[in-house]
Amino acid sequence: MGQTQRPPQRATAQTQRRPQSRRRKKKYTLHYLLLFLFCIGLGITLCMTVLFKVNSIKVENNSYYSDEELITRSGIAKGDNLFRIGATDIEAMLEDRFPYIRSVNIKRRLPATIIIDVKEEVPMGSAYTDEGYAIVSDTGKVLENKVYEAQSDIPVLLGLEEQTYTVGSYLYERSEDRSGVLAEKVQLIQRFMEKAN
Repeated sequence: MGQTQRPPQRATAQTQRRPQSRRRKKKYTLHYLLLFLFCIGLGITLCMTVLFKVNSIKVENNSYYSDEELITRSGIAKGDNLFRIGATDIEAMLEDRFPYIRSVNIKRRLPATIIIDVKEEVPMGSAYTDEGYAIVSDTGKVLENKVYEAQSDIPVLLGLEEQTYTVGSYLYERSEDRSGVLAEKVQLIQRFMEKAN
């Protein structure tokens, strides 16, 4: 009878060892997972605070304003973190503040460079007004107003005296028009200029 009782005792000893080894594996897995998450958190913290500091700020495709003026107005400074710069807000602000700028694209170039890439408006003509000339771009945007002399390198546009010339605004069909439809005369001039080029 003693011989028949021994195998069950061995079986119970083996079953006791198995849960302990599973617990150890789960414990090690949890430790490794926590260590992995800690390393990721540490890496992100270093990237956002210590690493990737802006060392150089460049302006490209800009001819109407000084590079220093655009950099200063952007608010980007050396020492800022490359990835904490609110590029979208800065782009919108520069497009709004500088009439000759059509669009801005802020690029990050690793390890430490910010590039302010500018696309400029193209002057289409000088519109005659009672207060002087207004420089209008090929998108219908007012670039300047109250200019005393028409520029010699762009044509004088007649027949637009009824328009309101606020710098940075567009020549819409009516001043209260929010639909973004440019005045018919402006559209005709655009088509003419495209065919002339």
